[in-house]
Amino acid sequence: MNARARALAGLAAALLAATALAACSSSSAAKTASGAPLKGGTLRVISNTGPGSLDPIPTYNFAGYELERGYARQLLSYPTTSPPTASGTAWTRSTTPVPDMATQVPSTANGGISGNGLVYTYHIRSGVDWNSSPPRQVTAADFIREFQAFCNPGQFPVGNSTYFTSTIAGFSSYCNAEAGHFKHAKVAPANVAAWQNSHPLSGLSAPSPLTLQVRLTQPASDFNQIMALPFVSARPKEYDAYLPASAQLNQHTMSDGPYQVSSYVPNKSIVLTPNPAWKQATDPLRHQYVSKVVVTLGTSSEQTVLTDL
Repeated sequence: MNARARALAGLAAALLAATALAACSSSSAAKTASGAPLKGGTLRVISNTGPGSLDPIPTYNFAGYELERGYARQLLSYPTTSPPTASGTAWTRSTTPVPDMATQVPSTANGGISGNGLVYTYHIRSGVDWNSSPPRQVTAADFIREFQAFCNPGQFPVGNSTYFTSTIAGFSSYCNAEAGHFKHAKVAPANVAAWQNSHPLSGLSAPSPLTLQVRLTQPASDFNQIMALPFVSARPKEYDAYLPASAQLNQHTMSDGPYQVSSYVPNKSIVLTPNPAWKQATDPLRHQYVSKVVVTLGTSSEQTVLTDL
């Protein structure tokens, strides 16, 4: 196993832990005598430290992955399961990417990976909507927007750029060009969005609104694992109004998952409530069982949380 494969395996393990906690609001919820999950109630979570940001681009920690599971979706992700050991069939199944917003995991057998291993094609499910007003279909352009924001000149670039700049065609030169431009240009939301929207990333294309194609510099057997990282979440056009991970963006998050951020007080609390635009039929991995998720930040004391109720 090479260094990148080991790193991705470690991230998969972290994501698995995060999705296991997220399952408290899904498949591991309280159940009736018949075994059916109960709906309603509030899931309360306490955390010494918060996610740092609600923007998936820079988020690179356990707390962030837990929360993002509720409001940020990817093309591929991991099942919500908790294998007893880090080996065996259950572990392999739990750390193997499955379709999330994509209709299938690309492979050479289904035509999603080209014969030379350089082009990956992802088809997005129809009916996956943003919680905009009115709700709006998530498209391939939303994923391209996310990639284009990875090397943003603000304070918060993507958590790990090497996975992408060394693999996706044109990514390294794109990031270098953006960095060069903003050595002399003002780093402001409108300027950053204008540059990114006017400079295509050559390795990414959208043959149709619901089709994303990614061209690689060389074959990469772990590319579907890379695409399952939370960094590769869809990004709504509304985020062009803010610098990535900025305090302003954190107060205007959008959702394509079962929950939406209804309140965020930095270093104190985060509240998630059901996203009315989300549809179970379009999401094979998540559920919307609880009525509210309340995260209390900056403490590990259950008594502190109870006192605040």
